[in-house]
Amino acid sequence: MKRFWPSDAPLRVQDRASSHGLTTWEWAQPLLAAFPHAELEASDLLHYLVLLSLDNGMSYVVEPNGKPLQYIRPPFVVWTHHPGPRRWPFNQWLADRARTRFHRLKLPSGWITSSGGPGFTVKKIPIIHPEALRFSETHPGLRFRERSVFDPTPGECDVIRTMNILNLSYFPEGQLVAGARAVYDSLRPGGLWIVGRTLEEDNSNHATFFRRQPDGWEVLGRIGKGSEIEHLALGAPLGSPA
Repeated sequence: MKRFWPSDAPLRVQDRASSHGLTTWEWAQPLLAAFPHAELEASDLLHYLVLLSLDNGMSYVVEPNGKPLQYIRPPFVVWTHHPGPRRWPFNQWLADRARTRFHRLKLPSGWITSSGGPGFTVKKIPIIHPEALRFSETHPGLRFRERSVFDPTPGECDVIRTMNILNLSYFPEGQLVAGARAVYDSLRPGGLWIVGRTLEEDNSNHATFFRRQPDGWEVLGRIGKGSEIEHLALGAPLGSPA
């Protein structure tokens, strides 16, 4: 970034799919020290979940849109939004039963934004790490926002980072091309895109640094083996308006 912009540049930077925001917080400190007029936005689809606790001892972790993610009844905790491993048939049965029970609950309208009612309590579970949240409260250069990695912000950004999200293990190639296009359309001419992933088996990082050119991407450098979607980004039709 220092290679392309002076330290007083009012850069617009986005860290998309930031999850709990801890890595964004770690990045924000040297970034804002080097570019004190920069604005760093950390975004993800969700910044909190909802814990629904029933008086009968059962609990559900629910998305803000009302979709149940987990069912909890000690000592059991099971996912309710996708099938569990086949080697645990009892857990699968329990999850199916939990989904059915959830949809049969007679909860009042607007329960998810309340603190509870007869027979149940509701509590928000923040996803953003407390350290990152405290930093954003005292440093206006860092802010959190709900946004999909596929949402373009036309011509708003100088730098976009998308780590551990635009990967072949998460999305089919067509969606990954769309993600690359959303980033391209969001960057100003000459803007930078950092994309890659951290491998769980050895914690090694593999990323590609792109620069937005009028007719597509220029590869500036790589960490490790580079991004696994590098070929998709380079082959995508990015040079014309969205």
